[in-house]
Amino acid sequence: MKAKSLSLDYEEWRSFGNVWRYEDYIELLDLMLQDNEVILGGDILNLEDDVLGTAGCGWYYEGDSPIDSNVTAQKYLAGIADWAKREKLFISFCIKDRD
Repeated sequence: MKAKSLSLDYEEWRSFGNVWRYEDYIELLDLMLQDNEVILGGDILNLEDDVLGTAGCGWYYEGDSPIDSNVTAQKYLAGIADWAKREKLFISFCIKDRD
């Protein structure tokens, strides 16, 4: 598995606060779909002067479908590809708790 957060790999990831490299989003979304995760949304972060901070944008999903939430995330993240070519972007995800 290549996709790694800044601290954990996907298999270890079950906590809040992890940040992922934008370029790993396709692989991450594939793994989340395989795990039937419902992605409630996410935030975009950028690296400026060696400081990771919010870019002030993100997306959200209101529903219970792992497939629909994944498609929502895919559309949003694919839509910022040109921006990601110009800046080093990172993403965070909010995943629905499985109770």
